[in-house]
Amino acid sequence: LAQMTETQPDGASESDIAVIQSQLQALALSPPPKEFITPRYGSFYDTTDQTAAVINTAYAMTFNTTDLSFGVTRGTPTSRIYVDRSNIYNIQFSAQFINTGGGAHRVWVWLRKNGTDVTNSATVVRIQGNNTEDVAAWNFLLQMNAGDYFELMWEVDNTGVSLHADPATAVHPA
Repeated sequence: LAQMTETQPDGASESDIAVIQSQLQALALSPPPKEFITPRYGSFYDTTDQTAAVINTAYAMTFNTTDLSFGVTRGTPTSRIYVDRSNIYNIQFSAQFINTGGGAHRVWVWLRKNGTDVTNSATVVRIQGNNTEDVAAWNFLLQMNAGDYFELMWEVDNTGVSLHADPATAVHPA
């Protein structure tokens, strides 16, 4: 006659095993750990002057250089900046404008998403004086889905106002 009995590891009591089983069951029921999502970013710029051929016409700022990026890319045309993940994006920019037309002239800058102007996003900058530069710089927060793109748009009231790319010198970078 053979007898079988359940054995326990040396030194383990029934209550120790019950606690371990309870802990294993709790682990099995707990939610999975949160996935770390690498933040998306992109830094883009243009090394050329951009001009407006006609006043009161929308132009998209273009970018010919990617400084660094992860999940945010230049598209075609190069004015389009695409995102690969749905999220709220902080779009920061600076644009140096120059007035070579003398007098006081205005330039408007606004945001366009997927080909549609973003409501209430335009701001006007007045540039006074011949060969005067001014920098427009601000932020937009924009809800975007994977595959969406945005563009920075601009318009002038005088073709003497343009986006200016200042070249490097022996003293300072471009």
